Amino acid sequence: MNDSDAPALRFGVLGPLRVWRHGTVVDLGPVQQRVVLAVLALQAGRPVGRQQMIDAVWGEAQPRNAVNLVQRHVSGLRRALEPDRPGRTPSDLLTWTDAGYLLTLPPGALDLDLFVRGLAHARTAQAAGQLQEAAAALHSALELWRGPVCDGLSSPFLDGQADRLAESRVSALEDRIELDLMIGGHGDLIAELRDLIAEHPLRERLRGLLMLALYRAGRQADALTAFRDARRQLHDDLGVEPSAPLQHLHQQILTADPALAPAGQAQAGTDAGARTSRRRVVPAQLPHHIPDFTGRDAELDRLDALLDQDGTGARNAVVITLITGTAGVGKSALALYWAHRVRDLFPDGQLYVNLRGFGPAGSAMEPAEAIHGFLEAFAVPSERMPLDLDDRAALYRSMLADLRVLVVLDNVRDVDQVRSLLPGSPGCVVLVTSRNRLTSLVAADAARPVELDLLPDAEAQRLLSSRLGPDRVAEEPASVDEIIKACGAPAGLGRRGLQRRRELAVAAFGAGR
Repeated sequence: MNDSDAPALRFGVLGPLRVWRHGTVVDLGPVQQRVVLAVLALQAGRPVGRQQMIDAVWGEAQPRNAVNLVQRHVSGLRRALEPDRPGRTPSDLLTWTDAGYLLTLPPGALDLDLFVRGLAHARTAQAAGQLQEAAAALHSALELWRGPVCDGLSSPFLDGQADRLAESRVSALEDRIELDLMIGGHGDLIAELRDLIAEHPLRERLRGLLMLALYRAGRQADALTAFRDARRQLHDDLGVEPSAPLQHLHQQILTADPALAPAGQAQAGTDAGARTSRRRVVPAQLPHHIPDFTGRDAELDRLDALLDQDGTGARNAVVITLITGTAGVGKSALALYWAHRVRDLFPDGQLYVNLRGFGPAGSAMEPAEAIHGFLEAFAVPSERMPLDLDDRAALYRSMLADLRVLVVLDNVRDVDQVRSLLPGSPGCVVLVTSRNRLTSLVAADAARPVELDLLPDAEAQRLLSSRLGPDRVAEEPASVDEIIKACGAPAGLGRRGLQRRRELAVAAFGAGR
């Protein structure tokens, strides 16, 4: 609107109540008279009955002379707004009708009308795909705000309208910021969003916009931190978890979803994501297994029975198997032998980590380090690697969603080492080995326990035959029995047990023979 087209009188309610005549502020009189004008301005073009006005200004605390006060304030407003109108001449601006007082304003005279018109224009432009025009319309509409509605005035009606319009303003801000993000802006919005969240800490949409702005600025870790802050605030203040849309955005950020790219880059990102998917890395981390594995037929049958007929494990949950037993009994050997035997059933990869649960004090691996290794095995670049354990675990579970992966967690100290490393989707199978029984893993996570005992003598003899040769074992059965007895017949191919056997075998059969 050109200055020459501007109305002679302009009314402002989006901030302190103001009226300008040809750019000069009009003195609107005492506070109560300004409240009456604020009510009329917020109802501009709609009649306000006398009792309705009294209720709007005073509520239940109505003075006895409320009718006279309203009439006096309306007369005062007419004089202030139309100082050049001849006395006893009817007003064309503030009139009395059968339905009540009516403030009639020309188009463009009230900032609230311009704001509403700007919102409508933005919606129309956005629906037509004109994002730049929609964003510009919202920027212009929001620039009309000078502060809270009718700031400094209070009444039952004004207070309610101020709350309603404040909500409308924040929603418009969210729409404007979302449009700015859609057309490529992000860095300049971060500080603004942080300020808005400080004012409105429970508005999840603002939280989501901040996460998106940070992510598009290349600050994935900060975006994930913003989600944790939102979750903590919601939990502390309301006792609830973030809404489904906010949690979905969190997952998209964790997995660097190409759909999060700005509108102009989304298709290119989708194409790149498809190419990356076709080149997806399939990890194969299983260490070599000792070829002459001996015995454990019953335990191998139990492990095989854990798989469905199609070999994928449970259809509705992750299959977790816990192999326990004393040191050197052959837990790792059994786990790796079986893992190699079924690896073809897990075409999306096999993950392995030695968690060093029973090494020297302080040497046990932290879960965050283990997940870091798993994510690297799936070629997650360092700039996408979350710093927080929970975020790493969430990205890890997202990477394994809908995949068929075998995960071997060897030499586990306690359940705390394991929980973050468990996939979240059916189709994955987890093998855990530990000297401890990890009863809470069985009770809470439905792990299937497989406890290893000492090898039977016959299988122990077969083991020694495979290592020393059948002729040598047949020549000196007494020495073989002594070795088995001295070793406590440790099972399978546990490395410590095997080393002990070798030492005893050397002593029993003579060094150098």
